[in-house]
Amino acid sequence: MMYRLFIDESGKSTLKNIENIRPHFSLAGVIVHENTKEALKNRADQIKFKYWGRTDIIFHAQDLRRLTGDFAIFKQTASKFSIEDF
Repeated sequence: MMYRLFIDESGKSTLKNIENIRPHFSLAGVIVHENTKEALKNRADQIKFKYWGRTDIIFHAQDLRRLTGDFAIFKQTASKFSIEDF
């Protein structure tokens, strides 16, 4: 059996300059069986296409929290989608 490990981080990885407003560093990982990797990618692409009409969107937590970048569509009052829909 073949598995893939996807790892992502958040925060600063140095202890020399810790910010008071964000004094964290997080590391997370997800292990996915090789047989399900393509199905997960397809589902993520379906979600991206539903909201943006394209699949080159990157899900950045900071953009999602601040409704910036591609996620700014959710703060437009004329948008047919809300952040709650997403």
